[in-house]
Amino acid sequence: MPDTIQSMAKEFLYAFLVNQEIGLYSLLGGILMGFPLTWMRVRSGWSGAVANSLITLLRAFPAFVLMFVLLNALSNSIYFIHLYANNIPKVSLILALCVYATAVISDAAQDAWQHYQQSDTAKALLLIPTLFRIFTILVMASSIGAAIGVQDAVTYTLSKAETIPDALDRIWLVLSATLFFVAYFSIIRFTLYHIVQRISK
Repeated sequence: MPDTIQSMAKEFLYAFLVNQEIGLYSLLGGILMGFPLTWMRVRSGWSGAVANSLITLLRAFPAFVLMFVLLNALSNSIYFIHLYANNIPKVSLILALCVYATAVISDAAQDAWQHYQQSDTAKALLLIPTLFRIFTILVMASSIGAAIGVQDAVTYTLSKAETIPDALDRIWLVLSATLFFVAYFSIIRFTLYHIVQRISK
């Protein structure tokens, strides 16, 4: 029994790494697209108008719906089928979350720039913990990938629970996974709180 629990714990942690990977790639994609758009927005003029319109458009896309649209589009692309045949669901999820990340990161970066222009460096530096918060949201949102077959921690827990005959053991499994997520996000929240306190001082 202990060997089984240890094996399940390892498999769960490996599946949880998928959530981390998706969250990290989505955050990086959001930074790479969001910061240039912020630069265009603060410049005003026609480029600022284009950037603001694009950000407004990105905000209107629900990540869950966009994920299915991208999955369908990439599944019909010979290029992606050739290179990423086994990872199309994961790529679709990352791109969908990148759209969300781009919009919120651009908004946060624009606020930080405005504070910097007002010589309020402390508030401008709050962009750093904000990026960590966005990463946390992206890790949580990565669970929607279960709908298209992305094998993350949530998918693993639910599929494993279906193979356990005893109802009490299934409850313990789901409860353990839930407590893990609670502990993980509590640690991040605690860390962010102290980062904000340091910046404020």
